[in-house]
Amino acid sequence: VAPSEITDAVCTQAPEPEECRLKVGAYVNRCGDFDCLTLDVVNYPKRREYQPLVLPDPYQLEAAFYILRNCDSNPLKQEAKKQWAAFRGDGKYAEYRTFLLNLTLANKQFYQFTENVYDLDSFVRSYVYMATLYFKVYTLLDVKQVRLMNKVALAHHLFGGKIKKALVTYIKKNLPEDFGKYNVARIKHIMDGYADYMETQVPALPAFARKFAGLVTKTLVKSVTDFQKLPWYRRLYRLLEAFYKKNVHYPTAEFFTKTIGTPLKGFATG
Repeated sequence: VAPSEITDAVCTQAPEPEECRLKVGAYVNRCGDFDCLTLDVVNYPKRREYQPLVLPDPYQLEAAFYILRNCDSNPLKQEAKKQWAAFRGDGKYAEYRTFLLNLTLANKQFYQFTENVYDLDSFVRSYVYMATLYFKVYTLLDVKQVRLMNKVALAHHLFGGKIKKALVTYIKKNLPEDFGKYNVARIKHIMDGYADYMETQVPALPAFARKFAGLVTKTLVKSVTDFQKLPWYRRLYRLLEAFYKKNVHYPTAEFFTKTIGTPLKGFATG
């Protein structure tokens, strides 16, 4: 794909075309040096000293997806792979897993926890990063439905269930031990600015983007509220379960995998 084609395709749909061309130009140059996965950082809320949200530059993110869509290795351009995905029952989203995994591994700044592994800011950062990638794939593969939703005021009734389920699943799997001690006001404060960020996504679908951002925020807030309403013994059980996984289960599994796994494999084979 020609660099000028990428810039034109992305920035003609961007809310701020001049800034888009600068950002995409920097990304294309980096991609020319065989690094098409690294994305620049943008911080939100804008014009505030405290900017807890660390997110991928929206124009560079769209450029990365544009290259994927238009390169010869795009799985959706290969009919045999499309049919195999349908046969497996994975659906059209499955073929993007490798790309999303590589993109995530190359951009740990968007989701990697700080030294304080249960810091709320770090958890929310990883949560909104995951949600943003979900948004990109959803808008890429369900274009007709998304454009309809952008025009229909009650569209959240159509798409909320599937997206909300994915968000709740992520929260449950990555819930910090001390999740229940944070008040809702702080959660909302950290999430403030996410809707503004989503409105900068390409292509411009402001109504849908704001509804999506609202759903992401409401799902997180409700998860905190529901956790705090649990009886004390259920909250204690969750804390003990998280402590066991962090301090016993994961270290033990890592020990057997890295330290013992290889010698035993060699022993068994000869």
